[in-house]
Amino acid sequence: MNNRMKQALKTLYQHKADISVKKPVKEGSITKQKMVPLYSNIPCRVSLKGLKATERGVTASVEYDGRLYLSPDLDVPKGAEITVTDVNGRVTEYIGSRPFGYSSHQEIYLQYKDKVK
Repeated sequence: MNNRMKQALKTLYQHKADISVKKPVKEGSITKQKMVPLYSNIPCRVSLKGLKATERGVTASVEYDGRLYLSPDLDVPKGAEITVTDVNGRVTEYIGSRPFGYSSHQEIYLQYKDKVK
């Protein structure tokens, strides 16, 4: 049953994701934290559910509760940078939460990268 569910969910994965993580990279005698690609061109689906309007100071901003759905076979750490290209070629950058794994898929809550300070 789980394999059939996995196969059915794969048909819904119309977007592609590139996932990067911070890792120590040695440059000469100095070690710096740099973004290193972990996965590329991964089939996925993004769902933007709740629209929240918030006011901060003089301007109002709009935030979404986003979720990324992808294969449970991938190990995506909390805080990974996730770049999603949708079916229309639009690219959006997110920061991912800790994944919630199920037998058929995993869900990662998303926050827009430019909102994370």
